[in-house]
Amino acid sequence: MKADMNSQRNQMIVGFALFMGLSLPVYFGNNPLELPNAKVIAEVVNTIGSTGMAVTAIITLVLDNVVPGTDEERGLA
Repeated sequence: MKADMNSQRNQMIVGFALFMGLSLPVYFGNNPLELPNAKVIAEVVNTIGSTGMAVTAIITLVLDNVVPGTDEERGLA
């Protein structure tokens, strides 16, 4: 599919997702989530949060579906 990367919407989504993909793993490395009653959930969140590609993919998927845009901007037309 071809998305309109000249669109300010798409540039914001990609830029924000890349920024979070670089910064959130550092945060999780310094401040891991600790849930005494749900250790498995804490481990899953820490693993996903410390992986830059996972953070970037999740944020991009969420923002692309939440931020309004035309079908041409989203690459659906």
